[in-house]
Amino acid sequence: MKKLLMALILALPAISGWSLKGSNPNPLLTFTNSPSGGMFSSFNAHREGHATICLMWKMSTDAGVASYQIEKSYDGEFFDPVAGQVNNHGPIYTWKDSNVFPGYIYYRVAANMANGDVIYSDVQVVHIVQH
Repeated sequence: MKKLLMALILALPAISGWSLKGSNPNPLLTFTNSPSGGMFSSFNAHREGHATICLMWKMSTDAGVASYQIEKSYDGEFFDPVAGQVNNHGPIYTWKDSNVFPGYIYYRVAANMANGDVIYSDVQVVHIVQH
């Protein structure tokens, strides 16, 4: 019974068309980031409690990275820097945002390279509901 239930849970997103994580609530928006070239091996954003979002990313390599900048958007199109530069001390990084408002919040990480280039992570979306 457990195996059947687990198979149903895993198949449900494909059947229903919704996603358990990282879905884009606005299908008219497409995220066009600079390719990371495999530098970002993972990037996750999730809610902690009612009004805090935790970001965690892992780098496959830190070679040439001078610092990281956290960027946030409420529309998925225009991103603003929200954190001072996160110094390079990886390969796993975390940052928490406790200044959030209800709605969909989009996050990305900008890797500021020593040569002046900027490489962006994928975009992650978190939904905060009003209490």
